[in-house]
Amino acid sequence: MTELPVAWANYVSIVGFLFLGVVVWMIPRHLIYRGSPDQSRWRDIRVWATVLIVIQLVLYLTFT
Repeated sequence: MTELPVAWANYVSIVGFLFLGVVVWMIPRHLIYRGSPDQSRWRDIRVWATVLIVIQLVLYLTFT
């Protein structure tokens, strides 16, 4: 493993973030809004997780 280029670590991280993005959207909507009187779109944690994942991907792709 010590002979692999450092860029491979970035690629593995990018794939990991993409995997997390898919897993986040597999969470059923009814579980996210359980017990919440207001079910507006901005309260959906999947949206915020996706925004953070996109920010991370932009950083990793910029500095690869």
